[in-house]
Amino acid sequence: MPEHDPLAPRAFRTFNTFSEPSMPADETLQRLLTRARDLFARAEPDGPLVDETRLDRTTTERLDEIVPPPPWQPVLRDLAHSYAEWLAQPEAGSRVQVVALPPGGRDLIDAWTRAQALPVLEAPDRALLVDDPGPPAPDLSGEGVLVIPHLEEWFLRDAAGLDTIRALLAAIAGSERPVFVGCDSWAWAYLSKAADAAMLLPKPYTFQAYDGAHLQAWFGALTKATRAQGIRFRRVENGDDVFETEDDAPHDVFVRLAARSFGIPWVAWALWRASISDLHPNGDDESVPDIHDDDTFWIAPAPEHEVPDANRQSALLTIHALLVHGGLSPHLLSRVLPLPDTDRVVPALVAAGLVERSGEGDRTRLSVVPRAYPAVRAALGDAGLPRDGI
Repeated sequence: MPEHDPLAPRAFRTFNTFSEPSMPADETLQRLLTRARDLFARAEPDGPLVDETRLDRTTTERLDEIVPPPPWQPVLRDLAHSYAEWLAQPEAGSRVQVVALPPGGRDLIDAWTRAQALPVLEAPDRALLVDDPGPPAPDLSGEGVLVIPHLEEWFLRDAAGLDTIRALLAAIAGSERPVFVGCDSWAWAYLSKAADAAMLLPKPYTFQAYDGAHLQAWFGALTKATRAQGIRFRRVENGDDVFETEDDAPHDVFVRLAARSFGIPWVAWALWRASISDLHPNGDDESVPDIHDDDTFWIAPAPEHEVPDANRQSALLTIHALLVHGGLSPHLLSRVLPLPDTDRVVPALVAAGLVERSGEGDRTRLSVVPRAYPAVRAALGDAGLPRDGI
């Protein structure tokens, strides 16, 4: 593919060089004004072309047709491109490779590992990490590349919960076997301080941020078949088709989406799906002339998430603990964060759309919702809590 093609694979770069897309100046100013209690109005002088009260959320089934999962597909392509040569000759480069990904990308490493048919060193049951004695020493013996897909699952932020990860890091550093390590970016930031991960392992790599041009090309490819049927994706403010621009520059809808998502594709994917709406089937809207409702999806900014004001400090500490561990069971969350109001805070975070539950029974897992990640990351930063470096 030509280098100028926004769908061409791009090489991973060192973690500390990740550069998130910037918000347009007018949007940055608007956010500052909004956070100053709306001292100035945001609405455009004539108001939007379509009143947002007339919009209905597009069904999940329809969204899966026009914006199908997985949400990390382009990064999987980048990952395969970046490590193809190393997999072919791991002895020619650094024996240990580390990839750190923002929250929500854990399935990406699993998909790449399956595609390459590589052996995996599975993490022990996290509940065993605080037992005495803990899990047996990690076994890295064998030949060929070994994958440790989720380094964040090898520890608990507990006095007794770091022994296993320290043993694993020492084993990786001392082994002669090629090892590929995947880790959540928040866990990497914590382990670099708590377990000397950055000293024992090489510097991590990650994908290049997806800017407006890359997002427009990606979502354009996903919706190509739908648009070939005459369906259009129009902005509620003025009716613009967001996939049609007069020059090579991306539509500002995608520029803003890239900035809001920090250039993380799976976050942008979730926000993009949340921005797609249909018009109510009843009534005629004379303010929308010459546009057929049945042939149009309307694009409105996805609603902002808010951390609940009640028990806010506990809510932020809970979110931070989930991010650092890449998700936890309710029982282990109580272990690493013994707050008296956890039983009230977690349901409130779930109800606010910030945290989701997956699995059942002993396999229940709490994790931060990708669509809510921009809001919780900003809230944690405002509260002075340490973040992941991206």
